[in-house]
Amino acid sequence: MVDFACVAEMAFGLLGSGSMAKERPAGANASRRDYQWVILVAQDQGDLYMHLRDALRGDPKVQVTLDRRKDDSRNPPWVNERLRAHGAVVIRIPG
Repeated sequence: MVDFACVAEMAFGLLGSGSMAKERPAGANASRRDYQWVILVAQDQGDLYMHLRDALRGDPKVQVTLDRRKDDSRNPPWVNERLRAHGAVVIRIPG
């Protein structure tokens, strides 16, 4: 069973969104690259997908996607491992 609160806290922490994010010092964003984020949710985690999709709907830098592929061999091993262990994986994409 996936702990929604734990996964959501992890996602918000990584994304720097909402009240769970740590504040950054002034000027810290100056040299920081902009990133887009994809949260890939395992096929059997429909409730988690809906929860994350609704929670992150207003963030234009985040896309929540349900993994619908039948063959996961195209995923890197670390992605499959996190999907099995946590039900979702947060992927950072340089923008």
